Amino acid sequence: MPPRANNKRKKANDDEEEDFHFSSQDSFGSDDHQLQQELAKQFLVAKEKKKKEKEKKFLAAAAKHLAKEKDETTSVLQALHAELNDEYHKFVMEHSAIDDHIRKILEGIREEYEKMAVRALVLLFAFVNLTDMVK
Repeated sequence: MPPRANNKRKKANDDEEEDFHFSSQDSFGSDDHQLQQELAKQFLVAKEKKKKEKEKKFLAAAAKHLAKEKDETTSVLQALHAELNDEYHKFVMEHSAIDDHIRKILEGIREEYEKMAVRALVLLFAFVNLTDMVK
């Protein structure tokens, strides 16, 4: 039976070694776990930093694009404004010329009307005189 006791001791020693081995692995595992956590944190920080840099670049590019579009739109609007002013000036000048022409025509009509009115009065007086003479 002694060999059995020896086997039990051997087995107990092996279990203790395994326990020691596992506990030492746990401490290394804990260190590994902490290292992994630290690396994960650093990775997330780097990823967040990179994301912020991308966002910053995007916003800068968008601002540049918007400024360019604003400048181009301003130029187009200024050109349209100048063109509209030119067209309005032409319209006013043409309208004034047409208005002057209409005034001339109306003035001519008024002068002819006055001449006809004077002739009509002359003829009326002549007719009245003739009828008085006939009586």
